[in-house]
Amino acid sequence: MQKKDQSGRRNFIKINLLLGSGLLLGNSMSAKGSETKSLKTKADKIIFPADFVFGVSTSAYQIEGAFNVDGKGESIWDRWTNYEDGVAINGNNACNHYYQWKEDVELLKQLGVKAYRFSIAWTRIFPQGVGSPNYKGVEFYRNLISELVKNKITPIVTLYHWDLPQALQDNGGWASKETVDAYVQYATFMFKEFGDLVQIWTTFNEPWVTAFPGYAYGDMAPGISDMTTAIIVTHHLLLSHGRAVSELRKINPKSQIGITLDFPQYKAASPGEENLQTEKILSQSHFDWFAKPIFHGQYPEEILELYLKEYKSLRNFPDTEMKEISQSIDYLAINYYNTDYIEYQANNWKPYNAKVLDKKGKMYLVQTFSPQGLLDNLKYIHKTYKPAGIFITENGYNNDHDRVNLNGKVMDQSRIDYVYLHLAACKEALELGIPLKAYCYWAFIDNYEFSRKGYSRMGLVHVDFETYKRTIKESGYWFAKGIKSGFQIE
Repeated sequence: MQKKDQSGRRNFIKINLLLGSGLLLGNSMSAKGSETKSLKTKADKIIFPADFVFGVSTSAYQIEGAFNVDGKGESIWDRWTNYEDGVAINGNNACNHYYQWKEDVELLKQLGVKAYRFSIAWTRIFPQGVGSPNYKGVEFYRNLISELVKNKITPIVTLYHWDLPQALQDNGGWASKETVDAYVQYATFMFKEFGDLVQIWTTFNEPWVTAFPGYAYGDMAPGISDMTTAIIVTHHLLLSHGRAVSELRKINPKSQIGITLDFPQYKAASPGEENLQTEKILSQSHFDWFAKPIFHGQYPEEILELYLKEYKSLRNFPDTEMKEISQSIDYLAINYYNTDYIEYQANNWKPYNAKVLDKKGKMYLVQTFSPQGLLDNLKYIHKTYKPAGIFITENGYNNDHDRVNLNGKVMDQSRIDYVYLHLAACKEALELGIPLKAYCYWAFIDNYEFSRKGYSRMGLVHVDFETYKRTIKESGYWFAKGIKSGFQIE
């Protein structure tokens, strides 16, 4: 295998030649080099339409800090990272954004982004999940959003990015219908309170993560391990989404609203009926389990039958609730990072009988380049669900070795390569008539990672996690230059 050039001077012609041969992409990808051959890229330029929106993304718990000030209540992540055994680092201070938000808006201006996708901490608005609003929290977000609008940066506001109020969890969390009611009350308040400033809303970020790692596998907050509960949670999340969409239509029908689903590509590592069936099962249980109810008013039949057979206490969900879930949305947002190669393995990862192959040399989060997977997913969404618009709200590259050098710079050519190739996939999707409207890189700044393992370096801006000093990385300058030219990079 040819070694990756990390000098920072590789030109994009060389990138594309390496892609064609499968030599650039690391161990897991070189064995699958043909994956990228159908992806068309031009080494000199990628030009996007003038109305295409480039932005960056974050979430509240990962950057804000100030976890217990100004009336903020406790969330399940505050509890999970402060009181559970074996915690290495928590997000109590995160990136100090709560106190440095003005500086961060200035950095957004320097990056030249047209949109900033971020989330609201529910517990800043309703410390106990319900009851009287905390106007210190309202003030914080109004100041932030007003500053964004003032600087012509469109706020894309996510109402829920995993940080459920602990008080609601104490009463059953997402397994309880009372949490559905509490969420709709919270969402309705937000629509009314910020409707003068916010025109694009997202109901949930990655509900699969909330439901399964949180309630089935026990490795994310709230740390419950019960598959039946997780499946009920998925339904309540979707029901909350549908009811919130209905409320916004009443309050401000001109606003846009959608949901963000994570969409990793699962691919059979080798041919064979069992492997291909496993690929299908994992894809349907991860993405389609949420997308199909929203767009078609029903769960994927094969997955529903699997769950009902395996978990005897489950019952079919009421048709009336399925109708509530399938409200018309203005866009579907997806988060995509890489392709996972899988194979059939009996009694592994129950009930899916699947094994995700180890990625040799893979770093803590993301290092593989799989742009063809993004294009494949966009094609699938367009063909299967035909959403009015598609946003990419997360796509990014982690490099734990990002450091500020003696010249005060952060040289991160690998991240530039990653983004360039995924933007090439986006451009090809546009050429195919796919209604892709926006690309938001994850993340705006390095941040606390939802893992209890510490921080990740996925940002376009480096953060010193002791002093909270921000430094724009070379990828950030490159991204800013690209936005100005539609990514016609000389």
